[in-house]
Amino acid sequence: MHWQWASLPADSRSKILAGLKKSWDRASSPERLKKNSETMKACWADPHLREKLLAGAAKKRGKRQPQDVVARRNETVRKLYRDHPERKAFLIQNGKKLAASPYHHRRKPGEVSWSAETRRRISQGVKARIDADPKLKEIYLEALAKGRERMRLRTSPTRPERAMAKMLQDLGEPFEVEFKLGAYFIDLACVEKRLAILVDGCFWHCCPVHFPNATTKQQSHNLIFDYRRDQAILKHGWHVSHIWEHALSNKAKRSQVEKEIKSLCAS
Repeated sequence: MHWQWASLPADSRSKILAGLKKSWDRASSPERLKKNSETMKACWADPHLREKLLAGAAKKRGKRQPQDVVARRNETVRKLYRDHPERKAFLIQNGKKLAASPYHHRRKPGEVSWSAETRRRISQGVKARIDADPKLKEIYLEALAKGRERMRLRTSPTRPERAMAKMLQDLGEPFEVEFKLGAYFIDLACVEKRLAILVDGCFWHCCPVHFPNATTKQQSHNLIFDYRRDQAILKHGWHVSHIWEHALSNKAKRSQVEKEIKSLCAS
């Protein structure tokens, strides 16, 4: 394709670009984009078509093109941009036009971010759609669990988690590290006692002593995630014990933690 384009006369290339521009304008017109959006809404409202869309999306997940194919495609695009600046300018101009459309899913150029009200409405709409469709909710929870599992595999135990594991060894309590219960992982699990021990960092999980209020987006996200994980663990009939990072900082505080763990294991 690259050498064929380079061998074409200038007037032929101009005609091809004009035809592409015409078809691009027709495809990216507000009327066409609005029609496509309404068609997708109608397809999603049909249970049979929605099931097909979800099945197709699940089938495509995990399938990636080979690295050599991706590398060849990227190299072809780079050569095309480098040798033919008129095509690069054409693609960039029409890409900006499409992104500026009110029916496009991306933000408009120059817009920093959505407002808090817009983000809240989007979040509520997505949550309502997931809760209303059991199959979609199952896919969402499965993807969330896989993401958490990948994150766990990439990280090593923290210093407080190692200190808590040593304390359990000294007490002679059998436990498992990173025990999976449903869609969630437990830092340290005493399976026989059905006790879930979660070791939380003071800053990231908003310790009530040092950081009572969430000041970052990640802290708010962690609070919501911790609440949902606690509720899921309790539904399985387990007990939940949160051990804060500062509680393992010195011997006096560790002795209090030991008493709490002994009482929980004895009950």
